[in-house]
Amino acid sequence: MNQELPPTITKRLQAVLSRVRKIQFLRGMFGVITCSLAAVLLIMAVDYLFSPLPLNVRWIMFALLVAVVAGSFWQLFLKPLNRRIEHIQIARWLEIKHPELQERISTAIELSNSSGSGISQGLLEELIAEAEVDVQSLNPQVEVRAKKLKSWLWPTCTLAAVFLSLFIIWPDQVSRLLVRAVAPFSQTGNAGAIAFEIEPGNIEVLEGDAVDIRILYDGSKNDVLTLVTTKEDGTKTEEKLSFTGEEGSKQVVDYQLAAAKNSFSYKVRSGRKESDGYEVTVWPKPQIAELESTYDFPDYTGMARAKQGVGSTGIRALTGTNVQLQATPNTPVES
Repeated sequence: MNQELPPTITKRLQAVLSRVRKIQFLRGMFGVITCSLAAVLLIMAVDYLFSPLPLNVRWIMFALLVAVVAGSFWQLFLKPLNRRIEHIQIARWLEIKHPELQERISTAIELSNSSGSGISQGLLEELIAEAEVDVQSLNPQVEVRAKKLKSWLWPTCTLAAVFLSLFIIWPDQVSRLLVRAVAPFSQTGNAGAIAFEIEPGNIEVLEGDAVDIRILYDGSKNDVLTLVTTKEDGTKTEEKLSFTGEEGSKQVVDYQLAAAKNSFSYKVRSGRKESDGYEVTVWPKPQIAELESTYDFPDYTGMARAKQGVGSTGIRALTGTNVQLQATPNTPVES
């Protein structure tokens, strides 16, 4: 026989299930945050202790970070929330916690959804009535306590407090380490980059022009500074720099490349300190690569429009001819 359960039973079981889902959601969220913070802090610590790190090592650590975040999101968040939970499972779980219910709720659910159970209609109605009384004594807030959140909440709060404390004490260094951890493709220098001030940073010059770079270094004049340049083909070169003066408490390096030929990127190192990376873009000097003339001859000639390149003979045409010149430069020109 099939008999619909009273709304009192289904609503209370649904309230317990909603409470379970809410705890699963919060627990999963705190779990993902904990794993993510732990991975980021570990990468930042490795970058600080073993700097300067090669770029491929930073990419490997970033890949591991993505794997940790994605894995924890699936295992701790999506997987529990996607697990199907029926009302009868909730009822049996509650009955394990409360043996005095004597499985009346789960039995009422099973019998009301089955046919040919062999139980009389009167007995089933009495069982459902007792189950309805039983669920009234169940409080979702009490049955599903938030204490299970503590297994992830406290680690989340602890790691967040550690990160916030580090950021308050060393804001510049920590912000740089954070950017390097989550964006290995960035040109951000490591924690020691705060010792460098580089002017003008990114530079655009014409081919053959001089490149002037001014470096202010907050450190000892006995330290060795190295200019690391990387060409567009990936070739790297290192050049030791010499201090040219002082500005306040900082050492000054005035570096000049007499004639730039190709674009390159550069940064400055001193021991484990590594500055931000910058780009020097070298544009070819604008030249006319091709010059073409278009001739619109007078109507009386009956001659069609003609195009031709401008060679050594220059431009020659009948009087009254309209001539247009079109020049194609070797590099984009705005004005």
